[in-house]
Amino acid sequence: MSSTKTNHPGLIILFRVIFALLTLAIMVYIFMLSAENAQQSSQTSAGLIEKVVDTFVPSYKEMPKGEQEKLVFSLQDVVRKAAHITIYAALGFFAAC
Repeated sequence: MSSTKTNHPGLIILFRVIFALLTLAIMVYIFMLSAENAQQSSQTSAGLIEKVVDTFVPSYKEMPKGEQEKLVFSLQDVVRKAAHITIYAALGFFAAC
């Protein structure tokens, strides 16, 4: 009984290079985000939150500007923590691969 196992060393090397590049890209992205000052970082997360809230809360655009800002501000801590967990999980995954 013979088993025919085909190895593709070229494919393995290709995947290693791809995952190494993805790992490096995430590291650069984390570095760039960590170089932002507090005001820039708040604007970045607020912009993301506004897009998400606008998508999932149909009445967001009809809200007064003060209520919109209050809603975005109230979600910033959760979004920032989720962003940290997500980006570092992605970094760990790509580095492990």
